[in-house]
Amino acid sequence: MSLASSATRGAVVTLFWQSSRVILQLLTVVVLARIIAPRDIGLLAMVLAITGFAELVRDFGLSVAAVQAKTLSPDEKSNLFWINSLFGLLLTGIVCALSGAIAGFYGEPVLSTIVIWTSLTFFLNGVATQFRAELNRNLRFSALSLAEIVPQFLGFLAALLVAYTSPTFWALIAQQLTMAGTGLVMVVLLARWWPGLPKRSAPVWHLARFGAGLAGTQTIAYLTKNVDNISIGYVWGPAPLGIYARAYQVAMLPIQQVTAPLSRVAIPILSQVSDDEKRYLNYLLTGQSVSGFVCSVIYGVMCGLAHPLVLILFGANWMGMVPVIQALAIGGIFRALGQISYWIFVSRGLTGHQFRFYLVTQPIIMLMMLAGLPWGGAGVAIGVASGYALLWAIQLWWAGKVSGVRIGELMRNGVLLFGSIAVPTACLGLAAVALVANPFLAIAVGLAAIAVFYLLVFALFERPRQQFAQLRQLYFNRKAGKAKAVVSGAS
Repeated sequence: MSLASSATRGAVVTLFWQSSRVILQLLTVVVLARIIAPRDIGLLAMVLAITGFAELVRDFGLSVAAVQAKTLSPDEKSNLFWINSLFGLLLTGIVCALSGAIAGFYGEPVLSTIVIWTSLTFFLNGVATQFRAELNRNLRFSALSLAEIVPQFLGFLAALLVAYTSPTFWALIAQQLTMAGTGLVMVVLLARWWPGLPKRSAPVWHLARFGAGLAGTQTIAYLTKNVDNISIGYVWGPAPLGIYARAYQVAMLPIQQVTAPLSRVAIPILSQVSDDEKRYLNYLLTGQSVSGFVCSVIYGVMCGLAHPLVLILFGANWMGMVPVIQALAIGGIFRALGQISYWIFVSRGLTGHQFRFYLVTQPIIMLMMLAGLPWGGAGVAIGVASGYALLWAIQLWWAGKVSGVRIGELMRNGVLLFGSIAVPTACLGLAAVALVANPFLAIAVGLAAIAVFYLLVFALFERPRQQFAQLRQLYFNRKAGKAKAVVSGAS
């Protein structure tokens, strides 16, 4: 099968499974928010904002390095497995030892218990890392998606069972442990691979060097993404953080379930065609069009119809989420577009350049977040949106500069997606909310207006029709892709 066919098949499978994951995760967020109080959700968010850093240290970029490498021997895979497992075990012990300090930082003694229990996920995820990388490396996207959605569903069930008797943070702890444990079991069963004993004859220093640059970049990005949770929790307490954290979780669903999974398809494919500039740029533009269009539509709807959606799904107690979601949705569009720069850095082995870029730019975004802290979660969210809009343009320019990729067309395509898709969608939703009082009717009117708008755009302008035809051919005309591969092989 050709790379084009593999990319097509992988993207189709990934988007199919991710649509299921979006529905399941949204259901999980909504149902648990109806059962568990904002304070308990905020307590877990306090812990994860700090301990999540340990997850980055545990991985050290080795999982992506294993996927990106063009060749990887069986002994190298085994060594990576033992390194990841050892790091996971060490970090479980270190985080447990720091549980009292974390609780003291926030002034919430109960956090010590939450830290100890959730730290077990580091070891479980460490053992699972190389099995998951093996699935990704072999382009087994159906198996990889199955290994994600099944644990997510089982984690949801575990949370519901515990919440039935104790609707507190214990339900959320049960969810975390169940997802990590069942995720490990799934990838082991599906990977069709088993590690051998570690061997000195198969050094992995070259992968560690690649991973170090990526880990440094991810560390800075992680601190940027979590300075909001840490600062809100420290200044405003667990309940306001619970509202912000739930809004953030909803707003990040498109990023987590569309752009991040597409990276699993894009990075191994782009790494293999990185020497062919024309094909490489074509894949980048296609990926940007897919993720940018989908996320622009979703975030536009989310921004415009946030008020009735929060009222219906979460209830009156959670209305503080509305301005937070609206601001984060705007930032989310630029974060989705910015994923293209990440693909360029990783697929071309330029993680060191990305790390140095992040050293300069991420502190600026942190300052923009903290500038909104006096206005609570909504102020911080506005800082997030402003920071990521600025980062998108600068990061794409820098990626083009160090990689040699012509980013002019990528920049124009990104601006077009934001201006012609996201902005009109949000404005139509806001107009419907302003004109219609009933929340259910407001959503119906807003979605109808958005649908009519897209029909008019497709009818009046040729470029959207061309892009839609390209996407349809890429993601649904798989037979044509296979036929093309046969013809190419014959020639």
